[in-house]
Amino acid sequence: GTTLAGAPTSSQRRIQQSLLLAQELQRRTREAAKARSALVEAEAGAEKLREELEVARSEVRHQSEPQAYLLEVLRRREGEALALKRELRLRDQDVQQASARAERAVKERLEVQEDLRRLLAQRDHLEGLQAVLGA
Repeated sequence: GTTLAGAPTSSQRRIQQSLLLAQELQRRTREAAKARSALVEAEAGAEKLREELEVARSEVRHQSEPQAYLLEVLRRREGEALALKRELRLRDQDVQQASARAERAVKERLEVQEDLRRLLAQRDHLEGLQAVLGA
């Protein structure tokens, strides 16, 4: 409380920005975790579809027109695989963007810490000068 109140306005602003960036980092980290979770779910769904495809293929072998049915299933499966790949690329981009934001937030936090360290050193120096001048 006292350090923030005694700091110059620009330092207060940097501290507030640092806090906001830290909150944004936490939010983006949660979003990245959710995206990873969604990716795991999508991969599980793809595995389930593969299993269903195998069951369908075995059924088709016993039908009179297996080729047409297999081609349809194969087309559908390829479409699903492409959709999952697109989703994976989007999630990867989200993770990369979140990582970049996290790196920027850490860098800015370190800059704010260095500013605070310099301010405290200046304050100590000023207090020392005041003590010498006052004595």
